[in-house]
Amino acid sequence: APRPALVVVANLACQRGAADAIVARGGLRPLVALLRAPRHDIRNEAAGVVAELARRARDRTALGADGAVVRAVLALLAGEFTDREAAVEAAAVGFVAALAAGPAAAAALIEHGGVTTLCAKLRDQSPPLEMVAKLLRAILALAAAPAARAALVAAGALDAVAACAFAELPARYGVVSLSVLGPVDGAAGGTPAPRGGGEGGGAGGAAALAAALADPHAAPRRVVVTAVEVVDALSQDAEGAAAVVDARVLPHVLPVATVTFRRDRRLGRASAHIIRRCALAARDQPSEAASRRLAHALASQGAIAALGHHLGSSDLDSQSSSAHALAALSDARDVTAALTRPAVLTSLVALLHLPEPEAACRLIACVADKPRAARVLLDGGAAASLLGLLGPALGRSARYAVDLLNAVQRLLEAATPAERDAAARHGGLRVVRRVANTDHPARAAAKGVLRALKE
Repeated sequence: APRPALVVVANLACQRGAADAIVARGGLRPLVALLRAPRHDIRNEAAGVVAELARRARDRTALGADGAVVRAVLALLAGEFTDREAAVEAAAVGFVAALAAGPAAAAALIEHGGVTTLCAKLRDQSPPLEMVAKLLRAILALAAAPAARAALVAAGALDAVAACAFAELPARYGVVSLSVLGPVDGAAGGTPAPRGGGEGGGAGGAAALAAALADPHAAPRRVVVTAVEVVDALSQDAEGAAAVVDARVLPHVLPVATVTFRRDRRLGRASAHIIRRCALAARDQPSEAASRRLAHALASQGAIAALGHHLGSSDLDSQSSSAHALAALSDARDVTAALTRPAVLTSLVALLHLPEPEAACRLIACVADKPRAARVLLDGGAAASLLGLLGPALGRSARYAVDLLNAVQRLLEAATPAERDAAARHGGLRVVRRVANTDHPARAAAKGVLRALKE
């Protein structure tokens, strides 16, 4: 008669230290077996005890010591559940999350295929948002170990996270994507600002989703924030960063950090760190073709515009990471294909007005010899901005000054006569003439600018 025994064990599990004693005496195996009992009330009672043990046990290693228990819980989690089995499903998720929180228990979880099961649970089913949040926390805990990160990437964790947090979550509210929302983090006087048409009204719509995301304790916001943290964790090494680019998850993550929660410094830092690692991965690819492909993918997924946002923020960590990312992109073997899109070029011109313009100058120098790119840059006022930066550049480094002057020369070669006349009247041209008459390392580049002006 398991029901009376379950009641007794449930009462014991709530006592101080009793959870560890029950686990140490092999109590998990019969309790997990009862999760498949024919009677609904016994399954629910057993689920409550398992959930309580997972929550209260202080020895995480003991939770994963019995491989049969771990395999049984994972097999249970991989199955289909009905509404009457919601307590059993929640207990299985809670147990797996408890295992993921301890390094030794997490190793047992990985050994028995828990990574694949967690990713499949996120990707193939539609659990409640509270459960999605727990699953994401479990994946985030697993991602702390390098071996687990590789296993998560191989199991398709990035696709699963993007699907559950950035595709399915808005769909539950009848919204196409999070991109229909404006700032929801208090930037607009504390009022959520949906900006899509036709999704309002009732229990769903953009307004309801924005209100849920504005509450830091609500499940939707926890799901989105944890999803960004998972992507951040999986991008820790070069292989993971390249996988983040290939999975095309950045177009979801970057708007969340720069628009939806633009005042959340934690998300801003995570976004800047992700871009920096991806840029370093693009720079350090073994072949020029692979480097060009990753750099192009980064630019097409909105990385340059996001870097401009983070460079202009007040968070020093985000500024530093963004400057490193720009420098890494400018050092890549060939990034011209990634930088010739009009939106990217406009972002580069904007970056010239921020405190760290050196990498932006180098990137402009890479593409200024392309006629279409030069036209976009000239229309955006890049030549005047660059000439205005020449004085500070000479005091910083010779390479910076050379890159800047090369960029100006290439732009002027593509300029119209009227644009060249305007450049000739710019105050920065006096500095160019002075450099051309000295033995400065940038002398040749300065003479190139003067030749472009036919001086």
